[in-house]
Amino acid sequence: MAADANFNHASLIFIGAATAGNNMTTYINKAAAQGDNFGGITAFGDMANAGSATFVTEGGIFPDSRTVGGYMEFDNSASAGTATLITGGGTFFKAGGGEVAFFFGSPTAANATIINNPGEAERAQGGILEFEYSSTAGHAVITNNGASIDGAFGGSTTFEGPSRADHSTLIANGGSNGGGGGVILFGGGSFGDFARVEVFGNGTLDVENVGGSSGLTIGSLEGDGRVSMGGGPLIVGSNNLSTVFGGMIFDSSFGGGALIKMGRGTLSLITPNTYTGDTIVWEGTLAVRNQHGSPTGTGSVSVKGGNLIGRGIIAGSVVIGTNNGRSSAVLSPGNNPANPQTLTIQSDLTFNMGSTYTCDLNSDSTFADKVVAAGVLIVGDAQISLNDAGSAMLPLGTAFIVLENSSANPISGTFSNLADGSTITVGSNTFQASYEGGDGNDLTLTVE
Repeated sequence: MAADANFNHASLIFIGAATAGNNMTTYINKAAAQGDNFGGITAFGDMANAGSATFVTEGGIFPDSRTVGGYMEFDNSASAGTATLITGGGTFFKAGGGEVAFFFGSPTAANATIINNPGEAERAQGGILEFEYSSTAGHAVITNNGASIDGAFGGSTTFEGPSRADHSTLIANGGSNGGGGGVILFGGGSFGDFARVEVFGNGTLDVENVGGSSGLTIGSLEGDGRVSMGGGPLIVGSNNLSTVFGGMIFDSSFGGGALIKMGRGTLSLITPNTYTGDTIVWEGTLAVRNQHGSPTGTGSVSVKGGNLIGRGIIAGSVVIGTNNGRSSAVLSPGNNPANPQTLTIQSDLTFNMGSTYTCDLNSDSTFADKVVAAGVLIVGDAQISLNDAGSAMLPLGTAFIVLENSSANPISGTFSNLADGSTITVGSNTFQASYEGGDGNDLTLTVE
């Protein structure tokens, strides 16, 4: 479809219960003139359905930021069905991209495949997908591709309140050769629901406009891209998937919100991050695996339930459990009993009531898990759980430092099941505990 000689826009409109069927392929062409112009328009209204057809909205072709490409619109209770929707980027300097908009009423992207392609010239916009009002992304797979031309913008998907990401998969791919990455943006009042979010390279998940105490909940986070935090918390884990994120989480100009882990899955952070908000674990597992920098940023880490595991470095204070003793929070260095690890906390560590320090030994290799912290406080009925992955009988006097206190102060308190000077049998060996071991203020276990 294209505009006529007078630059009137060609239109294709589905209303009522109309469907685009299964074999239709429609190109919604580029803008026909420079200035305030769109290309062709396709609209689905009422309860119309895009079926499994393919629609391509191409980008603007003139060097003018007011010139955009083709345009699709879903209104009322319309559905994208299982259609394939492809938006093209602008092809000239400043030219706009093709656009698919879901708004007015409660339309859904259903099970569609949506691809937002990048701009094809310097400062040209990529394809755009917008969810507004009460629209929902359903179970759609939405890919925002990065640009391969210096200065061009990637494709983008935006959620404005109170639209919902629902159970969709949202992907932001990185650009190359100086091109911008794809963008997934949540505005104030929008909902991430159970969406699987994947960001790569300089592709970005942008939640900087999401403020307030409720923040934004998403199903999961993975990839090696960028996450721009806002004033409210980012809550990850509602879809219970286990994922690995190896990108950068950083504060936006709106400040730094908290990162909150919920759900039964594991979120593994494997690279340093710079966000300044707190990190809170309510459910499941937060795993840190890094050798340089802090994957939990510079803020404190609070494990109110679930598990904190891993090796490497945490910059902020760490609190395991709650002060009401009702949690089942666990701290466990490493995550492989046969291969003990060291977790270094550059600030203080507190074990609250109801918490557990799970420490694995390997008598075969004479190594043990260790936590290093700049001050240790053990409160109430906090416990230590010791396990031996080996079977060797160790020589008398063999010692393991399982809590290394790097501050000058002594450890405050003892684990309720491991008093100072008491003995405990683990595997084939009996150990004596000392909270004054090592350099005088560490928790050591020495074979008797």
